[in-house]
Amino acid sequence: MLRRGESGQLLRRTWLRAAASLVVLGLLAPLARAQSNTIKSIKTVGSNIEITVNGPRQFDVRDEVVILQVGPQIVSTSRSPDNGDTYTLIFVLTTRQFDQASTGDPVSVGWGSDGSSDRRDFGTLDKSILDK
Repeated sequence: MLRRGESGQLLRRTWLRAAASLVVLGLLAPLARAQSNTIKSIKTVGSNIEITVNGPRQFDVRDEVVILQVGPQIVSTSRSPDNGDTYTLIFVLTTRQFDQASTGDPVSVGWGSDGSSDRRDFGTLDKSILDK
C-alpha cells in the first residue's frame, strides 16, 4: 500500500525517468543514423555508373547472387572494394540502367535472383550526388 503522497512522488519519478530516457535517445539518434545502411557514393567509372553502399552488417559471401534493386531494376554486377571492406559493396550499372532510374526510387540490397533474401533497405536514390 502506498501512503498518502507517495503515489504523486512515484508518478513524478516515473515521468522524470521517461523524460531522461527520451533525452538519452535523442542524443544517441545521430550515432544510430551513422550506423545505418547508406549509399556512400555514386560515381561514373568509364562508361558505367558505380553505386557504393555501406552498412553496419557485413555483406557475407553466400551461395546466392547479391543484387541491388533500384526501383523496379535489378542489378547483379557487384564487387568488393579493393581494401576488402566487408561492410561495403560496389554495384556496377550501365549508363542506360542509371538513366532509367529516378531520384526517389527505393534502393535495397538482397540475395537471390529476386533479392528477397535478407533484404536491406538503403533509402532512396538521389541522382544529384553523381560524381560528388
